[in-house]
Amino acid sequence: MEDNQTTIFKAHVLNENGLHLKVASEISRVCKSLPCKVILSCGNNVKADCRSPLALLTLGATKDTLLTICVENGDASLAQKALEPFLAFIP
Repeated sequence: MEDNQTTIFKAHVLNENGLHLKVASEISRVCKSLPCKVILSCGNNVKADCRSPLALLTLGATKDTLLTICVENGDASLAQKALEPFLAFIP
């Protein structure tokens, strides 16, 4: 769903060990190159800017954790494609 250049997706964590440091670093590296802001959040209402690996670690997301991905001011399909190696998107 879109609202004022904000797109929201739902996805599950794919990695067997969840969002550990290496995965968080890779997601951060990918998101820093995107022309938009990407925010991840999960059921515990913690939000994380995807450009910060430390912020991603605070989510405490394990394998299959349901995440909400919010893409602000940019190409949401580009962000989704960049995150596909790490997350299983829900149609």
